[in-house]
Amino acid sequence: MVDFITEDDLELRIMEEFEDLGYSLLNAYTKTNSSLKDGTHRQTKKQIVLPDVLLEYARKLNPSIPDALIVEEVQAIIKDDSLNSRLLKDKNYEYYQSLINGINIKFALNDEEQIETLKLIDFEHPENNSFIAARQVWIAGEIGYRRPDIIVYINGLPLVWIELKKPSENVQLGYSKNLMDQKKDIPQLFFFNQLCIISNGHITKAGSYNSTFSHYFEWLKIEDEKEVIDRTKIHDEELSIQYLLKGLMPKAKLLDYIENFILYLNKDTKIVAKNHQFLGVNHAIEAFENREARNGKLGVFWHTQGSGKSFSMVMYVRKIRRKFAGNYTFLLVTDRNDLDSQLIKNFVRTGVVEDTNMVKPKSGLQLRKLLKSNISMIFTTIQKFRYDKYKDFPLLSERKDIIVIVDEAHRTQYKNLAENMRKGIPNAQYIAFTGTPLLGSKQLTYDYFGKPVSEYTFNDSINDGATVPLFYTKKVPTVNLNNDLLNDEFLDIIDKEELTDEERKKLENKYRSSLNVMKRDDRLDEVAQYIVKHFPKRGFLGKGMVISVDKYATVMMYNKVQEHWKKRIRAINSKLQQTDSHEEKEALLKEKTFMNSVEMAVVVSEESGEEEKFERFGLDITQHRKRYHQVDDEGRDIEEQFKDPDHALQLVFVTAMWLTGFDVPSVSTLYLDKPMKSHTLMQAIARANRVYSDDKRGIKINGLIVDHVNIFHYMKKALKDYGGSHHEAELDLPVKQVDELIEMLVLTQEEMIRFCASLNIDLMEIVNAEETFSKTCKAKAAVNAVVATDEQKAQFIIYTNLLKNIYDASCPEIFHYDWDNRIYKLVQYMSKMMGNLIQNERIEDAQVKVEALLDVSVDSENLFYIKEDSDADYNKTISLSELDVESMIAKIQKSEFVNIELIELRNFIEQKLEAMLNKNETRVSFAQRYEKLVQGYNAGATANENYFEELKKFVKDLKKEDARASTEHLSEEELVLYDLLLKEKLTKEEEKQVKSAATQLYHSLMKENGKFLSVDWFKDEQPKQRVKNKIETVLDKALPDSYDKEVFQNKTETIFQFILNRAVSGRGYVGNL
Repeated sequence: MVDFITEDDLELRIMEEFEDLGYSLLNAYTKTNSSLKDGTHRQTKKQIVLPDVLLEYARKLNPSIPDALIVEEVQAIIKDDSLNSRLLKDKNYEYYQSLINGINIKFALNDEEQIETLKLIDFEHPENNSFIAARQVWIAGEIGYRRPDIIVYINGLPLVWIELKKPSENVQLGYSKNLMDQKKDIPQLFFFNQLCIISNGHITKAGSYNSTFSHYFEWLKIEDEKEVIDRTKIHDEELSIQYLLKGLMPKAKLLDYIENFILYLNKDTKIVAKNHQFLGVNHAIEAFENREARNGKLGVFWHTQGSGKSFSMVMYVRKIRRKFAGNYTFLLVTDRNDLDSQLIKNFVRTGVVEDTNMVKPKSGLQLRKLLKSNISMIFTTIQKFRYDKYKDFPLLSERKDIIVIVDEAHRTQYKNLAENMRKGIPNAQYIAFTGTPLLGSKQLTYDYFGKPVSEYTFNDSINDGATVPLFYTKKVPTVNLNNDLLNDEFLDIIDKEELTDEERKKLENKYRSSLNVMKRDDRLDEVAQYIVKHFPKRGFLGKGMVISVDKYATVMMYNKVQEHWKKRIRAINSKLQQTDSHEEKEALLKEKTFMNSVEMAVVVSEESGEEEKFERFGLDITQHRKRYHQVDDEGRDIEEQFKDPDHALQLVFVTAMWLTGFDVPSVSTLYLDKPMKSHTLMQAIARANRVYSDDKRGIKINGLIVDHVNIFHYMKKALKDYGGSHHEAELDLPVKQVDELIEMLVLTQEEMIRFCASLNIDLMEIVNAEETFSKTCKAKAAVNAVVATDEQKAQFIIYTNLLKNIYDASCPEIFHYDWDNRIYKLVQYMSKMMGNLIQNERIEDAQVKVEALLDVSVDSENLFYIKEDSDADYNKTISLSELDVESMIAKIQKSEFVNIELIELRNFIEQKLEAMLNKNETRVSFAQRYEKLVQGYNAGATANENYFEELKKFVKDLKKEDARASTEHLSEEELVLYDLLLKEKLTKEEEKQVKSAATQLYHSLMKENGKFLSVDWFKDEQPKQRVKNKIETVLDKALPDSYDKEVFQNKTETIFQFILNRAVSGRGYVGNL
């Protein structure tokens, strides 16, 4: 079927948009991928920069630097075409620093050493730079060529990568296939990359080269984050790419984005700003530019928790420091010590501030002294502005270049402490960053900080995919709670972890009965049993948090859960001894394995005399305090351990700590056993709304809040304010009842049924088949239909993955619903069969992790189960030398399931071909021939007899090539050197000489077990030159006289680069001590 709109149509439309934006266009199409006549003026196809453009603009932007030094630096960049993907992270970070900060150049001038900065881009004047949008640029890798759809070059450097898919294709394929493959095959292209864009017209996603697809984002708002977006129209009319181009690709905007909105976490993880962060921070920057007119009130920056507010704060500070001249002091203020520590870590880990440039005062006195100095960064809590209440707070500084950034501007900011801060630094500039709405304190906040400069609500965040939706279920114990639990005064008191004497007395007297009910032994016991039953049986096994009413209840709950956890493991062991059911045994073992892997911990703040206080309740805090301060073998504290998704610490028990400013994306479940309201409630539930995915757990599509105190009344009110809705009729709560998740599961399954029907597969007919053998045959026939083309196969995988993710998110709640799971089980069975067939497919986020186990909690009458086909052979281990090609092809042609047989053969060929290419890159022609066979398969050529003849010939040739080293009496290592040294028109005698040269060279380099090659020889120029000299010496003596000077130089350089790349990638020639 011919698509009405093709990739080429979309590509040409985008190039026209770039032309309208003032970009130069380059069509680099060539008939052959090796041709250098593509308009890029590169010397080799491995090079990724436009050399002439880079040199021209390096000279233009740096007139005061000697030309010879400019040429030297430019040549170093041009020749940096290492094919080692392991270097990619380091290279990308280093080159980003060069882009935004320039390259320091030292040279002598008039006998004095000069240091100047060579600029690669003029960020101040966009018109001084070259912007080129190039299409169809072939780039050579180690074993073949890749051709990105569009590359955006700035001053000859490839900074933006664009991949396009047909409108009928899933946009995720551009990530899972094209981006993943190109990063592997041509990693050098991404050394300078700052942004990756993938589009099929309907949907356009952008992100960093190293983030997962779940972190890719849309760009649909052009000037303001509050713009109302008609997503349906954008999708239907294929406008998404136009929105991104208009919103981000104008020259000034793109330069601004590259310079100010890209961060690296620990010089490793690249973080690029999303649409709302770019717009929001720039609105805040505009307010800063107009600070004189705003009388020190820079506004309120409200971006919902989980949407990247902390990184927005970092970007805001960095942009001011880069773009505004001055000696600014940034005072970052929080109202809790744990928030203060979190804030410091964000700034240090992103490299925006170094330890030497910032101070965290230990006392109010030290803070007051610091504010009289010119230190650049100060982190403090508002409590350090306490002062003798009988004295006026002293004037500390009248400077106007102190910028006060208040994080989570809540009630403490509007009392005496805030007044003291303003008395001490009256001319400072004040801005508030908050992740929660202002609610009742709105006008007071505006009085202090000014009107909002940016707003991004919970619903905005979910709609944009910046956070995941939250679902809510009530599991209230049978013990009744009295109305005092919803009393505002009571909630305000228990909101705090540290209480004043007055507050403690009020709790002990006025609200004693309420607390006693909350902490009743039988009530806690019931909640603990639910947690133990629920936590291991979830589908997405993210981390969890249990939130209790106070510190003592927190430890009590930990003890209860530990008690029932051990009981459950003992019960599992007992059932394992009793059951004869294989399925039940597997399910029990799975549950037990998870439970044995889970560590738990109590996280509560320390206070003086705490041991005695806990002992009054019969509790021991010492073991928990010891665990709290325990660091692991890598020196990580408990916070870092919980943030690590692979660490065994999976479940924590808290009351106030870690409920604000604490970002752990892998947290997916909250057990809420503490009455809360407004800000506190929103901060708590937002712990579960972060976007997250990994290969082990899959994709987190939602967070789950389990309410044990029936707090929905307050939750509904808080969410109404938080979501930005003012009328009950308009209210679309961002936290939904879990029933709606079950509805999503049903709708997704219906989508799968319709997709299969479009391929003439009737899933209901298969599940209703009476005999097991009949079900097996029908299921196999269905798989055969699905794998008829790679596109159908990929779409089936994505549908299956989505269905499984929603099913996982519904567990274990789904077990309490009347849901027929037979279709789901059939799809999983087909997926498992396909999983074996496509084991080498690199579809990262779409890979289906099939559950082999049955859900023993579901009514057995509703189970769909097919016995494994014992005759199926999905994992061929036969060697090429043993393969009878004629009989194999004949068997495939006669098979009832031709497509399945061909997929098995393709897997076999791909495994062998990849291994052969890893040994010898000159076999790339086989990869090109195989690619044509795959294209024929997808075009339906299997109905043609010629296709099988071509396939037969290819496998025979591959078999012959696999045995060639033995036939030539060479090792595989010698053979690849021989192939690289060969040239055209050699006599038989000369071929023997070349073969001998290859053998001599290999043994010269690897003599005495490689001691000629020093360890890490490829890192320094002197040992590299030694290796190059050895190659030239051996080949000069051994090669035939027909290798003239030009050929000889080309061959020695080719051999040296081959050996160098092998060493860098750890695949040979590494050297020994």
